[in-house]
Amino acid sequence: MQRKIQIHLFIFFWMTLPGCSSKSTTEPAVQASLERGGMVVYESNGHGLIVAIADLGKHNWEAASTACEELELNGFNDWRLPTREELDTVYTILKLNGKGDFENGSYWSSTEYNSFFAWRKNFKTGRVDRRGNKTKEQFVRAVRNY
Repeated sequence: MQRKIQIHLFIFFWMTLPGCSSKSTTEPAVQASLERGGMVVYESNGHGLIVAIADLGKHNWEAASTACEELELNGFNDWRLPTREELDTVYTILKLNGKGDFENGSYWSSTEYNSFFAWRKNFKTGRVDRRGNKTKEQFVRAVRNY
């Protein structure tokens, strides 16, 4: 019985190994999940939301917005800071499903609470906070619509 399990495990790993180690076989799979310059968060009636494949580091709120607006990535230059609702959707659809390589910390949204605070979302706890002091550095992930 133990030998049979070992053989099945060997066959399983042998069959999956080329897909893990060969650049040519993994490239199409990676590209299939990337569209229009990033990862598709959602799509409806030919329109949707794309999130950049990596963070832009940590910035205060104003620098975060500027970093997104100045971003040129994968042939697109219409990136921006996500709204509070979009950030929540990114968290629910990508982060909670282990996709997107997000940090366990707070991410800025473009939604202002007042002149001193903006909404942010903690990607570790899922908590939304309207009291994100704009001078503090938080993680930044750009989005774009199509």
